[in-house]
Amino acid sequence: VRMLPETADAPLLDDGADGPVPSGHDAVLEAQLCDAFKRLVDLQDELDELPRFAPQLVESLNVSRADEDGGGIWGVVTAWHSLQEQRVLTLQNRMQADLSKRVMDFLRAEKGMEEAPPRVRLEDLPNDVRADLAKIQAQYRDQLEDMEHDPYGEAFQLLLQARTHTQRVDMFRAMVEKEEARLRTRASLKKLFDQS
Repeated sequence: VRMLPETADAPLLDDGADGPVPSGHDAVLEAQLCDAFKRLVDLQDELDELPRFAPQLVESLNVSRADEDGGGIWGVVTAWHSLQEQRVLTLQNRMQADLSKRVMDFLRAEKGMEEAPPRVRLEDLPNDVRADLAKIQAQYRDQLEDMEHDPYGEAFQLLLQARTHTQRVDMFRAMVEKEEARLRTRASLKKLFDQS
């Protein structure tokens, strides 16, 4: 079962479990989320991350309670979800390209072929090529499994099931900050290798 966030036709109800929220409390949490999101978008741009959010998204970022137009936090969560789906597709496309390249390298070197035949059967390839293909698939499978924000995983399900706006903002901020930490690690590694 796939749950969808609220829309104007079917809004999710905030059960008010936040209790009496101190004046401005939501605004502070929302500002913290917006700051984390801006840092993330800046890092994506700095690292030339693909796919990534357009920097203009930050200018109109709205993580308030949902409005009649389906905006607010759910508009941003929907954009986040779409980005995660694009990341999965990008990884799958890269894997397919790497697999094809390995097969074509073999066909060129061993068979003198410049064009791939319409079909190549795995059992027709030598053991070393099959082992390389299995290794490539395992590497990409590990990357997919390591994705912190599987677009159909538990984190999104919990976000959809959160009963209060405060819970949603906190959970979403944690997701954004986790992705920011991943990109900061990547930036550090990039600097390290660039200096070598």
